Amino acid sequence: MKSLINICFILINFCGLGQVVDCGNMSIKFDLNENFKDTLFNYEEGFFKSFIDDQGNVLDVHCGALSKPKFEGKDFIILLQKESVDKIIRFGLNTLNNTYWREDRIKKSRLVISFFNVSIKNVEVFNRHIDTAIINRQ
Repeated sequence: MKSLINICFILINFCGLGQVVDCGNMSIKFDLNENFKDTLFNYEEGFFKSFIDDQGNVLDVHCGALSKPKFEGKDFIILLQKESVDKIIRFGLNTLNNTYWREDRIKKSRLVISFFNVSIKNVEVFNRHIDTAIINRQ
């Protein structure tokens, strides 16, 4: 039974529906439904890949050399900041539109995963999108 569960896990996470973003020697897989539209913005040192749902909530992947935190200034209140072995997580409120944001900076990489424009009722869903993302280093 345990091997059957492992096979199901592998099929869901690596063969199932979702979005995969490649960032140099890393790939990130999100389990997103078909309600998300994706956009890509390339710049000289990397790219931003955004997944936007029909309510305007944004899940964003930044792969590149820009190292400045995205959500800074008087309009972005930090509600939580924590650091683990592999990433730095910041979560907060955008006072301009009363929505929430989160930024996960993956250590020893050029990768930042974030969400923004998220209403309080959708924060848990978007936290789950980031928390359950599968990051593979090649």
